[in-house]
Amino acid sequence: MRLDTQGRRRGATVVAGVAAYAWGLFLTRGGLGITPDSGNYIAGAESLRTVLQYRGMDGQPSIHWPPGYPVVLAAAGLAGLDAVTAARLVNCLALAFVAGLVFRWVRWATGLTALAAAAFVTCLASAPLVLTARNV
Repeated sequence: MRLDTQGRRRGATVVAGVAAYAWGLFLTRGGLGITPDSGNYIAGAESLRTVLQYRGMDGQPSIHWPPGYPVVLAAAGLAGLDAVTAARLVNCLALAFVAGLVFRWVRWATGLTALAAAAFVTCLASAPLVLTARNV
């Protein structure tokens, strides 16, 4: 019986993550918002993918933006995705991870699925996460 309960809990977390990913895709259906920071991350990703150098929008070495996110976007570029599409998918994955983590943690802490679901929905509706999911 214990394995069945654990399996249902994992299944509920996976369903929550998939729902959050779908919500992220819905939020970005019109495209991502591009800010000056976003432009530098995308330029850095394109630069890494094409010439293996980390350069910003101005063509100069990018020293003010960390390279982790552009490296992920550049790796997705090697799989055939452009950097903006890759950013959209990565942002949706991050949103799904955070919302799924909130669901799992609240359910673990309280044992109440209804409260975990309420926390999950609140997380998905929070302005900082919505704005972050919609921008690169």
